[in-house]
Amino acid sequence: MARIRTPSGVSLAPLELSVMQIVWRSGPCTVLEVQRHLTDRHPLAYTTVQTVMNKLCRKGKLRRRLNGKAFLYTASISRESTLRSATKDLIERFFLGSVDDLLMNLINMRTLDRTRLQLIETVLRDKDG
Repeated sequence: MARIRTPSGVSLAPLELSVMQIVWRSGPCTVLEVQRHLTDRHPLAYTTVQTVMNKLCRKGKLRRRLNGKAFLYTASISRESTLRSATKDLIERFFLGSVDDLLMNLINMRTLDRTRLQLIETVLRDKDG
């Protein structure tokens, strides 16, 4: 899996992105809580998860504060801004800046069907509106 670029241009490795997705979805979390969520897909040691989360703090993607005996981690970047940045990076790097090429690729892969296209048209009409 490729690294994802964040709004500040710092990339996230796949495991870092998994941690961020848990924090975005769950809100403030301890290392143990994140480890338990990750165990479903990735059986990881507590210290491994702790290292990843501390690294995300150093990158400015997570903040932490002491809560009793454990640190509580919160996201310092939003999921939405990260998605925007990752989408822009995908379009620039893989489709040479062409949104049309991205959309055609989605249609050709049958990822984007007529129903979804109609939904997109409705959303665009409402935004212009």
